[in-house]
Amino acid sequence: MNETRTPVNLLEPFGQFYASALEAVLTDLYKVPVSCLLVSQSQNGRDQFLPLLGEWSLALEAEYQTVPPGRLGFFFKPKEARHLCHLDQGAPSGNETPPGPAESDRLKAILTQTIGRVAPQLRESLDVACTPSEATDAADAARADGPYFAGGAPTLITLMIEAEASSFDAQVLLLVSPALAGALRGDPPRAAAPERPEPAVRAAASAGSAPGPPPVPKDPVAPLTEMERNLERILDIELPVVLNFGQTQMLLKDVLQFSAGSIIQLDRTVDEPVYLMVNNKVIALGDVVIVDGNYGIRITEIESTAARIRSLR
Repeated sequence: MNETRTPVNLLEPFGQFYASALEAVLTDLYKVPVSCLLVSQSQNGRDQFLPLLGEWSLALEAEYQTVPPGRLGFFFKPKEARHLCHLDQGAPSGNETPPGPAESDRLKAILTQTIGRVAPQLRESLDVACTPSEATDAADAARADGPYFAGGAPTLITLMIEAEASSFDAQVLLLVSPALAGALRGDPPRAAAPERPEPAVRAAASAGSAPGPPPVPKDPVAPLTEMERNLERILDIELPVVLNFGQTQMLLKDVLQFSAGSIIQLDRTVDEPVYLMVNNKVIALGDVVIVDGNYGIRITEIESTAARIRSLR
């Protein structure tokens, strides 16, 4: 580069870049309204990531030509990945099985287009190229000496995809390697990854010296990002939950005539579900029940997770 660039922290908006790009790609492809919402973004060690390997699969990776090279992985639940490939046809049959070859190709095409939409937003500040590559499996991606964990704790980004027309609601995880996260934050580039301790131990043993115990690799306790702190604040807030049986409109003169024993007729019959409202927005429908002498509600229909998150705004 011929000019000195002022470091800009792009790690915070990085997840939003991909949420907006994926939403645009899916909407253009299926010609139906699709929303993609950034749910969370935080650093996670291998102990937090390993439990996910049983239900999430690595669909595609992208390599950013940072120093050292940065990597980005896209993880899906297999049945949700299959459904994502059929938004214009409804849920596919047997959607508990992993995507087939044709579905895998479509998913890779979707993600490749998404990567291409984000690239211009990063090129001006990072001045690096990005190349989609074939994905390894999730277990291989979780190796302690692999690109996602060798340099520290990676950043895990959770996106929520929703297509109301197809009743589709799914999540995608983006795993950002420490090298890419550092480049996005504007950290000084590292010349190379830290050396592994095993070769040094073997060399000391061959020289006849008594080597000390090799250092035990561990994931650092990473500070919370601003987005994660904001999400935690939201989760701690108490919200009023209101059960709405119905409503009606009355003249003021009729209201002034109320007395004990007056009966008001509402706009809802006894067999219609009642509304469960949070923040003055309907999030669920249900039937009224009695629980230990108190009124309650048995939920029969509920908004998606993404819609409920949006209702808190």
